[in-house]
Amino acid sequence: MFFISQLFSYKNSSIRRLESFIFIIGIILVMSLVGARGSVLAILFTFLVIFLIAKQMRLFKITIMALLVFAVSMVIINIDFFFENLTIFHRFQSLSDGSDSSKRIFLFTSAFDMWTSSPSNFIFGGGISTFPSYINKHSAGWYPHNFLLECLAEGGIISVIPQLILFYFLYLKAKRYQNTSQYIYNFSLALAVYSLINFQFIGGILTMWNPFFFILFAIFSLHRQTGINE
Repeated sequence: MFFISQLFSYKNSSIRRLESFIFIIGIILVMSLVGARGSVLAILFTFLVIFLIAKQMRLFKITIMALLVFAVSMVIINIDFFFENLTIFHRFQSLSDGSDSSKRIFLFTSAFDMWTSSPSNFIFGGGISTFPSYINKHSAGWYPHNFLLECLAEGGIISVIPQLILFYFLYLKAKRYQNTSQYIYNFSLALAVYSLINFQFIGGILTMWNPFFFILFAIFSLHRQTGINE
């Protein structure tokens, strides 16, 4: 998130931005080597969000797009090499052929089925810590690995409403964020988006405080900076 923040900060020189872009690509490659699917998706989504809303010159954004197209083209041209050497490709393939050891698709669909299994479950959920019983798995680690789905399955729609309100406040702050490109905006918003997306693949109710800490950090830091500028 530091390098994404540096990339879209007005105060940095073109050389510093290029260095940040190279570091971002390097981090993605390292994560791809170890098969960190959720982290890679979170970084890419965070990059896209900051890219779309940061106030930058059109030429700078065109340059970034050209570099991204070039990087993607290199992957496509050498797809056999990357597929053979980057674990992440095999991990994504395992989702479609049913060989995924993490059982993410099974856990996600089971949580959704539990939430929609009855009107009472839809509103109030099946109860805290009832998901393992629903899928008849009682050993450690059998939870949806997605805190939104786990909240819906075990707490119903009423447990998600406060979260949606916070997401809405974050959206409003991000929308106003377009008026400036100060580093604090880049960094706090990048942390919030990254943690929110990443914890849709690894998080649960017991760890959902992590993304919400950074979401609140972004909301209040953006609020403070907005007030100064206005």
